[in-house]
Amino acid sequence: MRISWLSKILILIFSLLLCFVAYFVYNFQSINNRPFSSNVEIDVKEGDTLNNVINKLENQGKLRNSLFVKLSVKIFNYDTNIKPGQYSFGDDVSLGTVMAFLNKGRMPEFIKVTVPEGYSVEAMGELFEKSGLGFTKQDFLNEVKYYPLPKYVKNVDERRYMLEGFLFPDTYHFDKDSTPNTVIKIMLDKFETVLKELETELKVSIPEDKIDDIVTMASIVEREIIHDEERVKAASVFYNRLRIEMPLQSCATVIYALGKHKEVLYNSDLEVDSKYNTYKYSSLPIGPIASPGRESLKASISPIETNYLYFILNDETNYHYFFENYADFLRQKAIRDTTLAVKK
Repeated sequence: MRISWLSKILILIFSLLLCFVAYFVYNFQSINNRPFSSNVEIDVKEGDTLNNVINKLENQGKLRNSLFVKLSVKIFNYDTNIKPGQYSFGDDVSLGTVMAFLNKGRMPEFIKVTVPEGYSVEAMGELFEKSGLGFTKQDFLNEVKYYPLPKYVKNVDERRYMLEGFLFPDTYHFDKDSTPNTVIKIMLDKFETVLKELETELKVSIPEDKIDDIVTMASIVEREIIHDEERVKAASVFYNRLRIEMPLQSCATVIYALGKHKEVLYNSDLEVDSKYNTYKYSSLPIGPIASPGRESLKASISPIETNYLYFILNDETNYHYFFENYADFLRQKAIRDTTLAVKK
């Protein structure tokens, strides 16, 4: 059955409409979550309107998209009555937070917190408690346990923390009065923003049911590798092992399974009975073991194609040697062990 020209035109129009809607929704959500392109200082003078302020910021190149900022103000029906004053905001602050402070006329007191890549939820809790935010590590962990899960996070009972891996590591400027719930939402929003950016950059569309596995893989890459340029190689090693049902044998997963850091792992440690232990189980662990950064996520979404199955650390450079076969790996391991023995 031949499709008429009219049908083809209608299909094209419908496809273009869908693309436009997807573009609009993505940008609308992204801009509302993070309107600024960099840290900003806003000087609101007597008589200034919100449109005046938006136009000033646009002229300074501080807004990611002024049109979507104005649309967000209308759609969310934000109060446009702003009060004079000097305001400072980080580039990770949501539009709703900005409007709340402009309406109150109160200078927000932000606390800068840098969450390193590869941090676990528990390490984050310790960091937040020491940062000056008004909650404890335990407050944070309790909220993590009961926070509503996004659809892309697998609900697996045996996981230590369901949101492990999904709280994006970055530098944040949190309001001093932020609750654990607010902090978690901001970090999840940042994760989703970064994931969308990577989809655009890599020209891929990640199915929702694949996100969890990608983050799990990325968390292992993050904990195993130091130099960004090696992450795509490490990801290829782990994916190659999965394809042939070979254990990933990541020491980082064993450490997570043990629940404590160890500089040296013994054979008995490798036997810990945990679904996180990739020496014992020939699959991905049951969930992420840390929060991966952008480069580890990127590597796990789009690894390079190799035949590598092994890698070993060069202790002097923190780079790795990569191998296709076990014999080459063993030779390099013997060289490394001999060198370390001589140094001792």
